[in-house]
Amino acid sequence: MNDLTQYYSVRHLLRAGDVIVFYGAGLLDKLIEVASEGPGHSAVVRWGAMAAADVVVEESTINGKRNGVQHNPLGWELAGYPVGSSAAALLLSDAVRAQMNLEAFYAYIGQIDGILRYDIPGLFKFLLPQAFDRIEPTKEMVCSVTVGAILAKCGAIRNVNWGRMRPQDLVELGIYKTFVPLLGEPKLHNFNTI
Repeated sequence: MNDLTQYYSVRHLLRAGDVIVFYGAGLLDKLIEVASEGPGHSAVVRWGAMAAADVVVEESTINGKRNGVQHNPLGWELAGYPVGSSAAALLLSDAVRAQMNLEAFYAYIGQIDGILRYDIPGLFKFLLPQAFDRIEPTKEMVCSVTVGAILAKCGAIRNVNWGRMRPQDLVELGIYKTFVPLLGEPKLHNFNTI
């Protein structure tokens, strides 16, 4: 279990729409990170910390018997990552936050949470060297496509093919004001460059 002192000191900064990227220390994490040339997993902040409640993220993942788009406490996610992992929060710029439609943000999350499954074949396509196209998923999504779809549906990103986003593509989007380490020392490259 990871020490969450670093996360607890900054979690009050996280707001709905901010993107979380994870760099895992496990073998599958490392394979994904090499293939995607960046982080191996991503999520979007659904709710910031309120009173004693933790930040909640929306993600597409497999947690035990739960498979697909789901919401989880961020502290729980970070604590359970393999020791040696790292994570960062990519904080949306004020201009992007101002153009977000929060009603659309929550409406779309409500349409996919607990309904769309994790796209295992899609994950393996990310691990292959050739690029692939994807139309709007109706049954399955990988993590970064889920985050891209949520950001597109609420107007935070425009004119972006979110159906083929990798976690690294999320890092490169020019929609952030800064990033904040949550766990360890994440090494983001090409941050906020597109």
